[in-house]
Amino acid sequence: MSAFRASGSRTSADRTYRVVNRVGALLLRVWGVNVTARGLEHVPRDGAAVLAANHVGFLDFVIVGWAARRRGRLV
Repeated sequence: MSAFRASGSRTSADRTYRVVNRVGALLLRVWGVNVTARGLEHVPRDGAAVLAANHVGFLDFVIVGWAARRRGRLV
C-alpha cells in the first residue's frame, strides 16, 4: 500500500504513522534492543498482506512496522 493517495499527497495519518514508527525504532535502538527479522522474503512488496504478531508486548506494532518497512511497506 502506498503512502500516497491518488492526488499524490500524503495524509496526516500517513505522516503520523511514519513519525511514530521512527520514534519507536529509535527507542528500540537507544534501549539496546536487538531485532532480528526472519522470513522477510515472504512479505510481498505490494498488494494485500496480513502481518501478525503474537503480542508479547505493547511495542509489537513497532517491531512489525520495522520489519514491513524493510520490505518497503507501511502497515
